Amino acid sequence: MVNILITGGAGCIGSALAERLIKEGHNVTIYDSLMYGQTSLSRLDAMLERGVSVNEALLLDVGQYHSGRNFSFVKGDTRDYDKLKKLFSQGKFDVVFHFGELVGIDRCGLNSNETRDVNAVATAEVVDLTQRHNAAFVYNSTSSLYGDIKDPRLLSEDAPLSSSDEYCANKLVAERHVFKVAEAHPDFRWVMLRPATVGGLSPRMRLDLLPNHFTYMAVARGYLPISNPDQSRAVVDIADLIDAYALVLRAPSWQNGIYNIGHHNLTKRKFLALLAATVSPLQFHVNFKPGKGDMRSLNISSDKFSKSYGYSPKVPLEDTITAMAGMIKKDPTIFDRTNFRGVINTTLEKWEASLN
Repeated sequence: MVNILITGGAGCIGSALAERLIKEGHNVTIYDSLMYGQTSLSRLDAMLERGVSVNEALLLDVGQYHSGRNFSFVKGDTRDYDKLKKLFSQGKFDVVFHFGELVGIDRCGLNSNETRDVNAVATAEVVDLTQRHNAAFVYNSTSSLYGDIKDPRLLSEDAPLSSSDEYCANKLVAERHVFKVAEAHPDFRWVMLRPATVGGLSPRMRLDLLPNHFTYMAVARGYLPISNPDQSRAVVDIADLIDAYALVLRAPSWQNGIYNIGHHNLTKRKFLALLAATVSPLQFHVNFKPGKGDMRSLNISSDKFSKSYGYSPKVPLEDTITAMAGMIKKDPTIFDRTNFRGVINTTLEKWEASLN
């Protein structure tokens, strides 16, 4: 059993990772501010206590409770340094998984000072505390750092990086701080993953990620606004991403480094074709919108992580689509009736504008 802290453990990736690690018998502490409208960790509880699937948990009205039997939960902000110091002193953690940041270009662009304070300053504090308490550090960075590279070849970890928006600029600052700490403390164990765009179901859904967003719009709304259809995206199912983090945890020898994590590389246009072929019957109208939109276009290679940790993604993109489409077919208003509370990382006004 490993003592694990997951900052941002109520988020999309963090909650899915927590479920896996708890089921594997580890002692998990979740630290999260619940800033996106969640009122509890009841869906994760339902999966652990009732044995329901993530699909069933999302469809159930599971209430607002946390039993405290399966994991520890501390409600807190990573900017609360005193609370963090107390948590580290009491927790005696072996590994820290850090997801406690503002995520997404739109969300981070709302307030540059807040983004800097959370994603750069507070992350540096978490890194420093992890090192001082002799724990290992696993950081969730992003493949968005590669920006708009008009190159059909797969990008490795040494490709040029972009800091053209607040999200990427502060991710880059955070990565550099990890390098600085590692250089000063050679015994510091660390891994930074740069995941592709994530799709699939999680106890805390992210509807504003491309695979989930496109599937929701096509199935629930019957139309899909899209810009730059020939831009490329790297995509990974959340189950394969969680496998990657689990591989790091149980590796016989820790191999410090930065690693891309992906599986599928395809254009938006090809994703639409796959969506239409996978979900049957399905008819939807595509509205090709003018304007720049999100200009990222990239394809990534995960060869380095595969060689170092034995990573072998398994989930076909059709399965990612099918899981999302199946849930929406059962309840087309699952997100609408709560005004998208807790499933989008941007403002409701900006999200609604993107639906038209």
